[in-house]
Amino acid sequence: MLVPVVANAQYAPEEIVVTARKREETSISTPVVLSVVGAKDLERRAIAGVDGLTTIVPQLLISNGGGTIQGGMIVLRGIGTGESNTFADQAVAFDIDDVQVANASVRRFAEMDVQQIEVLKGPQALLFGKDSPGGIIAIHTADPTKSLVAKASLGYEAVGHEIRGDGYISGPITDSLGVRVAIYGSSLRGWVQNKTPSTALLAPQDKWLPNGTEYALRTTFKYEPNDRFDARLSMTHGWQSGSGPSANNQVVKCPFGTPQAGDNNDCTANNSISHGDTGPGFTRISPWLTNVPYVHANQSLVSLKMNYKLTDDWTLTSVTGLFDGTMKWLENFTATYTPNFDLPSSSKYRTTQETEELRIRSNYSGPINVMAGGTYASSRQKLESHSAFNALNPTFLNQYSLLQYGDAWSIFGQAMWNVLPTVELSGGARYSHEAKEIPVVIGNNPFVVQHPLETRATWNNVSPEVTATWRPTDKLTLFGSYKQGFLSGGFNAAITNFAGSLKYDQQIIKGFEVGAKAAALDNHLRLNLAAYDYEITGLQVSTTIVVNNVVTQPITNAGKVKIRGIEGDFAYSVPQLEALSFKGALAYNQARYDVFSVACWTGETPAQGCNFGAPSVSGAYSLQNLAGSQVLRAPAWSGSFGVTYETPIGNDLKLGMSTDATFNSSYFTDGSNNPYGKMPGYALLNASVRLAQEKDRWELAVIGNNLTDKMYWVRSGTVIFTGSGTGTVNGRPGDSAGLINRGRQIMLRVSVKTGE
Repeated sequence: MLVPVVANAQYAPEEIVVTARKREETSISTPVVLSVVGAKDLERRAIAGVDGLTTIVPQLLISNGGGTIQGGMIVLRGIGTGESNTFADQAVAFDIDDVQVANASVRRFAEMDVQQIEVLKGPQALLFGKDSPGGIIAIHTADPTKSLVAKASLGYEAVGHEIRGDGYISGPITDSLGVRVAIYGSSLRGWVQNKTPSTALLAPQDKWLPNGTEYALRTTFKYEPNDRFDARLSMTHGWQSGSGPSANNQVVKCPFGTPQAGDNNDCTANNSISHGDTGPGFTRISPWLTNVPYVHANQSLVSLKMNYKLTDDWTLTSVTGLFDGTMKWLENFTATYTPNFDLPSSSKYRTTQETEELRIRSNYSGPINVMAGGTYASSRQKLESHSAFNALNPTFLNQYSLLQYGDAWSIFGQAMWNVLPTVELSGGARYSHEAKEIPVVIGNNPFVVQHPLETRATWNNVSPEVTATWRPTDKLTLFGSYKQGFLSGGFNAAITNFAGSLKYDQQIIKGFEVGAKAAALDNHLRLNLAAYDYEITGLQVSTTIVVNNVVTQPITNAGKVKIRGIEGDFAYSVPQLEALSFKGALAYNQARYDVFSVACWTGETPAQGCNFGAPSVSGAYSLQNLAGSQVLRAPAWSGSFGVTYETPIGNDLKLGMSTDATFNSSYFTDGSNNPYGKMPGYALLNASVRLAQEKDRWELAVIGNNLTDKMYWVRSGTVIFTGSGTGTVNGRPGDSAGLINRGRQIMLRVSVKTGE
C-alpha cells in the first residue's frame, strides 16, 4: 500500500512514495529516473486510459496502430518494439498491481480508480525482468478502505458525444478483510465525420468515427489478519465493442497534391475522413469478410499478492498473475472508399499468460540488506486472419493460422550496502531464459501446413546493474548507474512467406545513467535531473514491405543504435499562496541508428537513398542505409508545463483551475523513415475548472483536453496500391496514412462522494 509521507512544512507538498525498487521509498530517495502521476492528476485531466499519460510524461508515446492486432505501441525515449507483430513482447512493459504484462493489449483497459502510476525510465531488468529495456509503466490500483466510502462520476464530452461514468464503493467486510468494487462505462458516437458519398459502393454505415462502447469492472479484496501476513486479490475485466481498428486512419500526405486512390481525401490530418466499409461481395471468399468494420474485445487480469514476515527482518512475497485477452476485428485497411483499392482483413486473436514471482528481502537496521527471487511465465497466443482485395472483383489475398507457446524463467539477486550513513552501493544481476515455439503454421488458400525454417528458439541473458547513491541530506540524492536490459526475440506473425524464416533476434541495451533529486525552499521546490547514454544492439523495428501488392510488416533488428540525452523536471508550490503550484519538464533525446539497413519506402529512388545492397535483375534496389538517421518515434525535444490553483470560496466551497501544455518535436512514424509520414512538431493545450464542496462531497468540473484541436499520429504507412518504381530512377512515392489521435475534447462532469 502506498501511503504519502507528509512533509514537515505546514503547506509543503506531500512526499511521494514509490516502489521502483520493489520496496516502499520516497521518490526523492530512490535512485531511479521516474515520473509519477497520482490519482488527483488523472482525475483532473479526465484520463481513463494509459494513452493519456503521453500528455503528462515527456518522451512517452502510446498509440493505437490500426492493424496492430495486439494493441498498439508503447515507446519511451525512442525505445519500443515491432508493433505490427502480434506475437512480439513490448520493450516497455506494464506492471499492474505487481503483475508484469508485456502484451500491449492491456493499454485498452480502462484505468479507473487508479491510486498512482509510476513511469520508470531506462532498463529495469534487475527487478522487473526481460521486457523492460525501455522502462516500465507501473499501475497501482486503489486499495479497500477502513471505512465505508463511495464515489460516482458522470461526464459528457461534447465533441465526440461521449457519455462516460465511473465510480467505486469501498469498505470493510470484517476487521481484517476489506473490499473495493470499481466500475467504468462509456458510449462514444465519434469525433471524425466520414465524408464518403452515400452513393459510393463502399458507403459506410457509420458517419461518425471512431465509435463504440466500453465497460470495465474491478473487484479488490485485502486481507490483513495480523502484522505478519497480508494478501491482496485484484480482478479486473473489460469489454469493448465498436468501429474497426483503423476507423480514424487518415491520408496525411499526398506527394502529388491529390490522393492517388482518386477519392475525395483532403490529404490532411483533421476531423474528417474518407473511409469506406469493407464491401458486400467478399463473403463468398470468406464468411469472416462481412460488410461493416468492427472490433470486439474483452480481457481479464487477476493479481494475487501475498506478504509474509518470516521474522522481523525477513519478508517473503508471492505474486501470482493471470492475463487473458481475446479480440476479433474486421477492417478496410486502405484509408479510402475507392472499390478497387479496397483491402478488407479480419482477424481473431487470443492470448493467455500465467506468471509467478517469489522474492525474499531483508530489512535489517544494519548496513547490508539483500533481495533475491525468481519469476516464471508461461504464455499462449493464437492468431487467425483472412484477407482479400478489390471490391469490384473480390480476390483472395491470404489467410493463415498461427500458434505460439512461450516459457520464460529468471532468477535475480541484489545487495544494498550503506558504506557510510550517506553513501549506498547496490548491485545485482538477473539471469533470464526464454523459449518460444511455433508448432502450428497454416497458410494460404486452401489452408495447408507450412514448414518454417525454424519452429523453436531460445535466448539466455545475464543483465547486471550497479548503482552508487549519495544522500548528503534527506533533501538531496545524487546517483549513478550502469545497467543492462534484454528483450527476447521471437517469430514474425505479420508476414506471408511462412516457408521462410520467421525468426528475429533479441534486443540488448547497456549503458549509464546519472541523476540528481533535490528538495528546497522548505520542500516547496522539487527538482530532478538525469542524463543517460545507452547502446542498443538489435533494436526491434517494424517495417512495411509491399511486393506485387502483397503487404508484409516483419520485425527487423537494427544492427546498432545509440541513445543519449538529458531530462529534468520541477514542481513548485508558492509558499505565500499555498493553492498555487507550477510544474514543468524538458527532455532532449539523441537517438540515432549506428548500423541499420532496411527496406526502402515505397517509391524511394536511388538518389533519395534506396541504393544499398545488390540491385535485382531489373536493376531495382530494395534496401537503404539508415546509419546516422533519427530512430523511429524518437523526438529530439519534448516537454511540458502546467499551473494549478485551488482556493476556498465562501464557507463550504472551493474553486480549482489548471492549465498545462505538452510538446514534441518532429519524429518519424514509419519504420523505413519515409519522409512523407514524418510527424511535424506539435503542442497540446489542456485546461480545467472545478467547483467543489470543501470536503469533496460533490464536484462540478469542465475539462478541456487538446483545446487547440491539434492532430498528430505516432504510426504511419503507405496507402496500399499507391506508389511505384521503388529503387529505380522512376520511383513514385505513395500516399501516407496515419492513425490520428483524438482531437479537441470538452467534458462536463459531475461527481458525488460519501464517507471519509
